[in-house]
Amino acid sequence: MADKQANVAEIHVLKNAAGPTLKVLVPKGTTLAETFKLQDMISEITRGLNGCQACNSGVPVEFIEQSDLSEIVRVDLATMQRV
Repeated sequence: MADKQANVAEIHVLKNAAGPTLKVLVPKGTTLAETFKLQDMISEITRGLNGCQACNSGVPVEFIEQSDLSEIVRVDLATMQRV
């Protein structure tokens, strides 16, 4: 299962006062050609988002190459249980 997790990209939408930003995390060693394959998915996600209201620009996208992660833990804060 660790090998399957190692080849997974994550797309996060961060909302702040200036507008939403997309952060795309790709596994270490991902080629530019592989990253470009995410274009349709990113377009789908950004379709409903509005960029900077003051300048009417698009939504910024930041690509980050992840270091190898052994485990990501998500915790429900209400129950303090892993989800």
